[in-house]
Amino acid sequence: MMRDAGHPLCRLKLPESLFVQAGAKAMMYLRKIVEVEDFSLDWPTPFAGFDDEP
Repeated sequence: MMRDAGHPLCRLKLPESLFVQAGAKAMMYLRKIVEVEDFSLDWPTPFAGFDDEP
């Protein structure tokens, strides 16, 4: 659908939990269409604890 609209979709970044929910057969089909990569929020968050109350 995206390709038909002129928007080439080459790569999807998805969380690993979605791989489990979708199942192996669905992920295999998806990997035939686009490149699938693991998505994670692994960058440093130095100010994450400042919002906590004492």
